[in-house]
Amino acid sequence: MAIIFDLSWLQILFTVIGLFVLRVIWKYVKLWIYLQSLKKKGGVVYFNPPLGLGKKFADDEKNGDAYAWFKETVQKNPDLRLLASHFADTPFVFIVDPVLIKAFLTDTSKSVKASILSPLKLIMREGLLFSHGNQWKKHRKSISTIFRYDFITSQFPTIVKTARHIFTREIEAQKGKHIHILDLYQMITGELVFRIFFGEDLEGAAIDGVPPTSYLAEILELGGVICRSPDNILFGEKGVKLGISKRSRDFLQKSKRFVNFCKEMIANKKKKLEEGGGKGGKGGSDLLTLMLQDQKQNKGTPDEFTDEEILYEFITFFFAGMDTTGHMIAMATYFLAKQSEEVQRAVMKEANELSQAGVDITSELLNKCEIIHAFLKETLRLASPAMFLLPREVTEGHSIEDLTLMKGTMVNTAFITNNYNPRLYKDPYKFNMHRWIQGHPDFDEGVNKNPFNFTPFSAGPRNCIGQHLAIIEGKIIWSLFLSTYNFTIPANYEMKYKFGTLYEPKDILYLDIEKKE
Repeated sequence: MAIIFDLSWLQILFTVIGLFVLRVIWKYVKLWIYLQSLKKKGGVVYFNPPLGLGKKFADDEKNGDAYAWFKETVQKNPDLRLLASHFADTPFVFIVDPVLIKAFLTDTSKSVKASILSPLKLIMREGLLFSHGNQWKKHRKSISTIFRYDFITSQFPTIVKTARHIFTREIEAQKGKHIHILDLYQMITGELVFRIFFGEDLEGAAIDGVPPTSYLAEILELGGVICRSPDNILFGEKGVKLGISKRSRDFLQKSKRFVNFCKEMIANKKKKLEEGGGKGGKGGSDLLTLMLQDQKQNKGTPDEFTDEEILYEFITFFFAGMDTTGHMIAMATYFLAKQSEEVQRAVMKEANELSQAGVDITSELLNKCEIIHAFLKETLRLASPAMFLLPREVTEGHSIEDLTLMKGTMVNTAFITNNYNPRLYKDPYKFNMHRWIQGHPDFDEGVNKNPFNFTPFSAGPRNCIGQHLAIIEGKIIWSLFLSTYNFTIPANYEMKYKFGTLYEPKDILYLDIEKKE
């Protein structure tokens, strides 16, 4: 009887295992069928169970470029409309066709930010990046009113003074040797976020002995790693909140300390405004003052901002403003070193003009810098820090144009693919700033025929609200650096790109820098 009893339990165990295996197999069969259907819509499919894209990114990163698949596929098929693959058994669609991109970005009501991004959502919460529906509309409306061009132009002196101060301090401290150029640029752009938002000079401020800019950068980097970690993939936001792994516990602890630091700054600013009769410095010369004034004016109405919403809007602003702008300038610096002397002289001429203007830089002067503007655009084409949007998860099955998206599908827009399309760009792997200068023989006219061909700051209603500030900061900071310093890149340095939160160098780029005579 005991033997029969044991065999019965073994049979049950094997039956359960068998059913589980069959369920997994059936999921992949359905996934394969769905992906094959996308081929008929002009898509190219990568199917490789169980990991799918995870393995593809890892393999391509070993060969020097984690996103090589997106670039190489469009070389073979310039009429490509979409790329489709999977993460485990979840289908993932990357939209390429500008017509589809426009349709998708115009109406995102049937999708939400993917749950895999929950660690980043924990630190940015109600900010523009993760809010949706009426809450997003409220935030976008209020911030658009505040974040006007006249506000941006009022920040020109702050950008110049901050960049000059940090360049001098950091380069002299390291005697110009072995400078981590991306860190240096991010130190400046991060400090600018604080000064533009809080209106405060944060020199000397620290959290656990670390400058606030560096501290939040560490949190966001850690959050990006946790997004791809097993505790998040297997257990989601609850797993992160439970602190299953040490990195999750560190992330939660650091996030709490940073939030408390910002709450204190907001409370101090509120107190100063109340003591000053509600007037901010220079009539409200920082974003926090303007948002607090807006909060007071809309008190008791649906448009009122809570202190918490203001807090998380700042963290979102920091994430978008520090990382992306710093990466853009760092890559522009690398690409400039690889250009001809003629191109370098043309860039330097404009850089010197901006630098000489200093705190008196005007919008008119910035707009005249056609060469630097073209150089930054070409940098964003070849190595934009944001080659994709944050992925969205389809909440109900629907169609965009002739493309059917199944519920649960992850959707993204592969800007990187269009950036390397030979139909749009002659010799797409070559850095050529002249393709953006109208009237030049190398001008690529085709890309300008559709505004959704080149969208480094996204497009549609949810486009980047800080894109003008990012380009302006880039022009000014980069010009001050180029006009003041000479730099050299290690002769053996080879640019390779890794898979991460942003599209960035796999190996740190160190420069030797010396001040010009």
